[in-house]
Amino acid sequence: PKVDIPAHHPMIASKPLLAFQRGNTLKSINASYNLSRSATLANGIVRFMKPQVGNNGKSSIDKDDDNDGNANDEVFVIHIIGADHVECSSQETVKKVVGPFIQWWNQCLIIHSQQRKDQHQQQKQQEENEVEKEEDSSNSSLYQYMSSYKHLRIEFLGPNVPMNITKRQKPICLFPTSDIPKRVLNKNDIDQYKGEKQEDGLSTAIAICKNCYYHEYLSSIQNNIINYNNADTPLRITNKKFPHFIIAYNAGIWGYDVWKPTLKVMNDILPHRIPFVVTSYTLEEGEEDFEVISKIVDGCHKDENEDKEHTSSSSLLFDVEINPYGSRKVRETLSNPGETNYFENCAWQAWTMGTCTHS
Repeated sequence: PKVDIPAHHPMIASKPLLAFQRGNTLKSINASYNLSRSATLANGIVRFMKPQVGNNGKSSIDKDDDNDGNANDEVFVIHIIGADHVECSSQETVKKVVGPFIQWWNQCLIIHSQQRKDQHQQQKQQEENEVEKEEDSSNSSLYQYMSSYKHLRIEFLGPNVPMNITKRQKPICLFPTSDIPKRVLNKNDIDQYKGEKQEDGLSTAIAICKNCYYHEYLSSIQNNIINYNNADTPLRITNKKFPHFIIAYNAGIWGYDVWKPTLKVMNDILPHRIPFVVTSYTLEEGEEDFEVISKIVDGCHKDENEDKEHTSSSSLLFDVEINPYGSRKVRETLSNPGETNYFENCAWQAWTMGTCTHS
């Protein structure tokens, strides 16, 4: 599928961007396949977060409520749900899937730090230059928001996550490339390691893989947070946090009934509007996913005086469309009749899930 790719992206580096701009060579086709998940994740975060972030670099969806386990902890949590061996068969696979994304995030933090230094120097020399400031601010608020998170935690979750990867005692270290001095598993460890964080860029990025049903996992997070309010509860339970962003690659929601309780629990338990991106192999499959998701979201509001503002339309961020960062490599599959080409992350759509979508 052909789609326009911008010459520059707020997050994706220029060289990887070429893989999607020049999608007609064998090298770029293979590169798009390898980069698709990281690029889709990066573009999803930019597309959702950029309109939400004010001039102060704070997101309108971030809450000051400590009950969700995310407040003021500087850890940005991403849940990759419906994950399987394609994303996390091994430590090397995990790094291949999200490694580029980690590097791009780190680079954005470094750019923002340099911009702040440059602006401070310019202000000393001259207090004017409003035009240049306005021009630079297009991404600076986004970078400022990202810079408030010096730690990334990416969780691969789903009933098809390979058991061998779930048996790891330590998280997978994605950044820095050397081993983290301590296991960044709980609040005590994170707080201790924050004291050693770098001035520019990320301090840590880790990946966790769990074989589980996502709705059960969300329920366990909710229970842990409720228990955390009890004085006798150990701090280690803050290891589990609600996510800032959720993505499901090639989920096939239309074909698996187990997604239905997951979608319902996501809408019921998530504490506020959290973006949820879903990709599919074709536009047609994306439209079938859309039908399932919209019915679940609408079903959550049946007893709410039929308020039409709180239906699936108010939870939809953007409709099913071609994903500009989908793989350009045709996917081989035994079930493909040959009439339709399948591409990983070919189409995408985005929703907001959580209690604030109907409150």
